[in-house]
Amino acid sequence: MISILYVDDEPDLLELARIFLEQSGEFQVRTSVSAEDALCSTEILSFDVILSDYQMPGMDGITFLKEIRKRSAGLPFILFTGRGREEIVIEALNNGADFYIQKGGAPKAQFAEVANKIRYAVNHRRAEKELQIKSDELSSSYEQIAANEEELRQQLDELTAKQEALKISEEKFRAFTENIPDLTTISDVDGNYLYISPSIRRITGQGPDSLVGQKYDGRSALFGIVPEDTEMILGSGRSALKKPGEPVPVPPFRVRDVHGSIVFIEGTVTYLPDMKGI
Repeated sequence: MISILYVDDEPDLLELARIFLEQSGEFQVRTSVSAEDALCSTEILSFDVILSDYQMPGMDGITFLKEIRKRSAGLPFILFTGRGREEIVIEALNNGADFYIQKGGAPKAQFAEVANKIRYAVNHRRAEKELQIKSDELSSSYEQIAANEEELRQQLDELTAKQEALKISEEKFRAFTENIPDLTTISDVDGNYLYISPSIRRITGQGPDSLVGQKYDGRSALFGIVPEDTEMILGSGRSALKKPGEPVPVPPFRVRDVHGSIVFIEGTVTYLPDMKGI
């Protein structure tokens, strides 16, 4: 139902308009004989539309319109008056009136026109509000998308920086392990070798690529370890598992190189549980 505030200094006309408009069940009409009294009401901006006479004692319809526009730029306002001067029409429209309707003629036809203008003005205003809501929602969505893009961009930058740091770290590790005479190996807790430094070739004559991925469990001949020294090596490994992060000595053990000669090796084993896969 469309709520209407009709302001006019003619009580009989107010009542007649109320009867004609409310009989359809589409409109609910509140009346006032004074623009000043209407402006004092706290409910004035809650109406869907204001219908106002022009020539009234105290405050005329144009002044009333100007006061309404100070409070609301979008509340539909229709000037309904017997004064038909062109300058009044222009002034009303320039100050934000939605329509200007001149009084006169048969009441039924007159108020049918008023009803049509009210419907149009209110529906147009409601459509504008709905469009504004959709526009605000769309703007909010765009802002959220932009914020998500910025967050993803930051995450990508962070990931790129971490990957670059990891690459540099790996390059440093490889440069270090591949250029020292000592042997460096990395394995998981099951004994599967993940990395073997190139120095294995100088020590035993074996190629590191042929050993990576294999497992030392004490029963294989990996590295050419002399079987009698196997338990000593495995014991150092078990001790290391009990002391995370602490280097555990591996006593000298024997390895037979590719030529059959015995080579003695000693070193340390360290369990690094915080390093993924090592």
